[in-house]
Amino acid sequence: MSLFEKILQTNIINFLIVISTLIFVFKKMKLGLLIDKMAQDVQLKVEESSICAKDALEEYKKTKKDFKKLPEKQKEIIENANNNANNLKEKIEKDAFFQTKQNARIKL
Repeated sequence: MSLFEKILQTNIINFLIVISTLIFVFKKMKLGLLIDKMAQDVQLKVEESSICAKDALEEYKKTKKDFKKLPEKQKEIIENANNNANNLKEKIEKDAFFQTKQNARIKL
């Protein structure tokens, strides 16, 4: 076995050759910039998701508060509907009364 073959079989030399090759490839392909850009994108997405989570939490709290007021709002809506129905009933009764009164006058 020659000296050159021994060098190639040595783990340390092989490790250094692989590391050197990787460093050369990273520099040549500008992978460092690509990795930095990817890291910035991940950071932006994390910040954006944090903001969305805060907004969702605030909306949940608001909805929970509104849900507690739901029986009161239901009662108010039902009362308004009853009032409107009664008002409409009275108006229809008055209109019908006046209509029958006019019809009776026309017949006389």
